[in-house]
Amino acid sequence: MDSAWNLQPWKFLVFDEREAKERLLPIAYGQCQVEDASFTVAVLGDLETDRNAELIYRDAVDKGFMDAEVKSRLIGQIEAASRTVKRRGIKRS
Repeated sequence: MDSAWNLQPWKFLVFDEREAKERLLPIAYGQCQVEDASFTVAVLGDLETDRNAELIYRDAVDKGFMDAEVKSRLIGQIEAASRTVKRRGIKRS
């Protein structure tokens, strides 16, 4: 899912402590730059961000930022994209 729907399906974690960067080494395939860098940024993708759409858009409708028809259309697009992700076999937790 991209952010075209304003769901921001990512999180960024910044590590600047040596101990934390050392703990990242195994999942970074031992790349020494993870530990040597001043800071390391991990980008995490949220494969379940579509589950937030109803809440986010309901709030937007309640505040008058969008109408219910637009909300319904956007949620339909998101659900279709989510089905595509599932068909392609991308694992969700």
